Formats: sequence, C-alpha cells, structure tokens
Amino acid sequence: MGFLILCYKRILMLIHFSQRMPSLRAMFETLFERQVDGLSSGVTCSMLMVLLTSCGVGNPNNEKHASEDSPYIGKVVDADFDQQVLHHSQPVLVDFWATWCGPCLQMAPLVETLAEQYQDQIRVVKLDVDQNPQTAARYGIAAIPTFMVFDGGREVARYTGSTSMRGLESMLEKASVLKADASPLVPPAQPIP
Repeated sequence: MGFLILCYKRILMLIHFSQRMPSLRAMFETLFERQVDGLSSGVTCSMLMVLLTSCGVGNPNNEKHASEDSPYIGKVVDADFDQQVLHHSQPVLVDFWATWCGPCLQMAPLVETLAEQYQDQIRVVKLDVDQNPQTAARYGIAAIPTFMVFDGGREVARYTGSTSMRGLESMLEKASVLKADASPLVPPAQPIP
C-alpha cells in the first residue's frame, strides 16, 4: 500500500503540474476510488504505470533523450549552481526537471533543439530537482518543468509547464535574451508584383 501512496502522490503532483490534462485527472481519480472500493493493488499498479507512460514517464525514447549527455546542455547541481548560472558571462536558461516527470521528459527534445539553435546567445543547463532540492527550494520551484532565465546573476524570466519551441523563444525574447522574432510563426508576406 505504501507504493500505491507514493504513486498516488507522484501522479497528483504530475496532474497538478500540468493542468492541461483534465482527462488524465478524471481517469486517475476514478482509478483511486476503485482501489479504495477493493480493486486489487496489482491491477491498480498496472493501471498507474499505464497512466504514467501516457504522460511520457516510462517511454524509453523520452527517458533516453532526457538523460543523455548533450554537447549543448550543461548539468548543474546545488554545489555549483552559483558558479555555473549566476556568475556565467552569458544569459542562462535553467530547466528544472525530474526523471519521473512526464511533461519534463516531453520537453527534453525541444530544450535540446533550443540549446543547439541559440548556443551563441544563451547557455542552457538542466537541474534535477530530486537530486538538488536546495536550489529548487531557494527559487521556490513548486511545479516542474520550470524554466528560469538568469542574466547578470538575477532572474529575468520564469515559465512553468509544458510549452512549444515558440513559447520558449518568446520567454527568452521577453527577457531580452534573444533578438525579437527568433522564429516567426508565419513567414512574412511577399509583396504582390
């Protein structure tokens, strides 16, 4: 039963972090009610794993991509956060994430692409909140994924939740870290001859 409570807490956190998933919330609440009504714990655990997989956790492609070493993304820990982020010469985008977080794993390929595309303008690093709770607490990280931009040692932008590549670029533009219109959604209109 302790494992089920841990799964329940993790799923509730996942659902809380991603309010865009009302159908998942309803499925989980129904599942948990059935557990209380006598559904076997084995069936409940199996169903929980299906729910987690549908969110990205357990998907080997997402987990593999999120945990690979990248030439474009640095990893920071509590001990070197100040040096690697606050005292860095370039603006720094910090991706606060965890290995169990489905939306974090789904964002990993976008973060990788962003880091590669803008490597000359911004440094991108990842911080695992489970392994580095002090920094997460220091910056009040209550939900993940959370993306924070630091420039000159201070926070200049923050976004929590899943987004698109354009959403990440927009956050960086608003923080004056990227040039405006980094990748326009619609190509400029061509003049009619």
